[in-house]
Order: sequence, then structure tokens, then C-alpha cells
Amino acid sequence: MSKMACDYHPSREAVDKCQRCNRLICLQDRMVVRNRHHHSSSMFNNYYTETILCPLCNYDVSKEGETMISKFTGMQRGVVIGMVIFFMIPLLFMLNLFLSYQRRVNTFPVEPQEPFSAFSIMPFFVFAFMFLVIILIVFLVFKGTSSVSSLTKLGTNRAAQTKEEFLRTVENEEFLGTYKRSNLACFQCGSPISETDRFCPSCGDPTSEELSSKSA
Repeated sequence: MSKMACDYHPSREAVDKCQRCNRLICLQDRMVVRNRHHHSSSMFNNYYTETILCPLCNYDVSKEGETMISKFTGMQRGVVIGMVIFFMIPLLFMLNLFLSYQRRVNTFPVEPQEPFSAFSIMPFFVFAFMFLVIILIVFLVFKGTSSVSSLTKLGTNRAAQTKEEFLRTVENEEFLGTYKRSNLACFQCGSPISETDRFCPSCGDPTSEELSSKSA
């Protein structure tokens, strides 16, 4: 039985297939990615699966994950800001009523009326404590989402470095030429560009260097 060659390195024997692009890959190009899943019966009962990827697909998956995390953290921050506004408005209103009552008592030392009697026993430090709790929650949420985004960005940068090192070792010239033509990106901002673009549509940087490198 004849051995099958790696699609990226024909001189090497293929040992597996990328589960995303279905290309045959050798042992050096084989990457195992662990995926964590949440069981529907319990949020603490997790299980893991493994996906076999080539370095190019590994980078694409990392980039897609970074985009999803970025959208999720942005949505999460928006929800927190909305909740802060929702709770701060009545808190400030109550604080204003309390201070108005205190000024009224100091100006006219008479028996408090019924609408303001509830605030006579509410000290000022309660408002300050509630305000500090809200600020602490906002800080923790933004700190947590920033940490997740940073870790995801770090993983994407590592995948991009692995991808660049991999492309320098590819032996299949036909595939390499096709890949470079179909995956042109601006060196300045990383946005996709086409062969007809003289300038990057996103940042306006000239694309002469990118177009010349595709044929190198």
C-alpha cells in the first residue's frame, strides 16, 4: 500500500487529515486543539473534545474565537453600564431626597412630615457604601473582560507566529502561490485586500509592497 504524502510537504508522509480543510498533514504540521464544552445537565460538568488542525486552520479558528470574544465582552460591558445607570438614577434620587430633608430639618427644626420620615433614619454612609459597591462591580467586570481579551489576543498572536513560520517551510509551491493570492492582507492594519486595490480600504496605506510579495 502506497503511503500518502503531506499536502503541504510532499516529501513527508501524511499521518492525519485536518478536520477543517480536509488536507493531508504530516506529523510536524499536525496540531491538536482541545475544546471545552458545557454539559446541559450542570454548568460545572464540562467535557473536552480534540480537533486535528493544520497551522493555517488553527490561525483561522483563533482569529474567529478572538472576534467572538471581543463581541461578547463588548456586549457584557454594555449590559453592566446599563445596569449601573439603572441603579444609579434611583440611588441619586434617594440621596437628593435625603439631603433635602436634612437641609429642611436644619433650617426649620420641626417634626418631620410623613413623606420624609423614612429618610430620617437612613445615614449618609449607606449611600456611599452602595456607590462603592457599584463602582467595585464595574471595575471587576471590566478587569475580567480585559483579561479574557488579552489572553485571547495572546493566543491569536502565537497562532499567527506559528502560521508565518509554517508558510516559510511549505514545499508545495502551487498551493503557496494560490494561498498568497487569495489571502492578501495589509501589512499596516491587517485588513484583507484584493489584487486590484492600490491602497488599503481600511487605513489607506499603499499596497505595492503587499502585491509584490505575493509573487515572491
